[in-house]
Amino acid sequence: ARRADMSKEDDVHELWEWSVAEFGHVDAVINNAGISPNGTIENMNWRHFHLAFQINVATPALLSRLAATHMREIGGGAIVNVASTHGMTGISGRSVYGISKGGLIQMTRMLAIEWAEHGIRVNAIAPTTVGSDGSRSGASMIDGCDVGCDTGRRAATGAAMAGGDRCAVIAASARCCSR
Repeated sequence: ARRADMSKEDDVHELWEWSVAEFGHVDAVINNAGISPNGTIENMNWRHFHLAFQINVATPALLSRLAATHMREIGGGAIVNVASTHGMTGISGRSVYGISKGGLIQMTRMLAIEWAEHGIRVNAIAPTTVGSDGSRSGASMIDGCDVGCDTGRRAATGAAMAGGDRCAVIAASARCCSR
C-alpha cells in the first residue's frame, strides 16, 4: 500500500504513476475519498467549502481522467465513485456535502456516457449516512477528525493495493493525518 494526500494534485499523480509502475496495469479505480463538513453555504468556513469540492469532486475527476487514459490502452476497465444519498436528496445543515456529492453523481453519468465506447464502465454507489462517531455526534467531522480543530492536518489519503493477477485497484478514503 502507498499513501497519498488526495487533496494534493501532485500526490494523486504520484500515486497513479506508482500504481501503474508497481502492478503493470490498473483495472479498477474506486474513488472513495470524501469529507463531510457540516454547514450551509451561508455559514461554511470557505476553506472547508473548497476542500469538500476538492476531495469530493475534483480528485475523483483527476483520478478518473488518469485511469481512463490508461484503461483505453489496456482495453477497458471500471471506475466506481462512492457518492451519497445526500447528493440526490437534501439534509439540513449539510448543503455543501450534498452539493459536492451531487456533482460527483453527475460526473459519473457524464463519464459513463463518454467512456462507454472505450470499454470503461463508470458507476456510482450512493450509501446513506454511515454510523460513525462523527455522524452520531453531529459534530463537524471529516472522517472522525474535527475540522474545527486547528491542531494536526486533516487530509484524504489514497492507497494502491494489489488485486488479481498483476493488476491494481486504487482505493482512496478519508483519513485523519498529522503532518
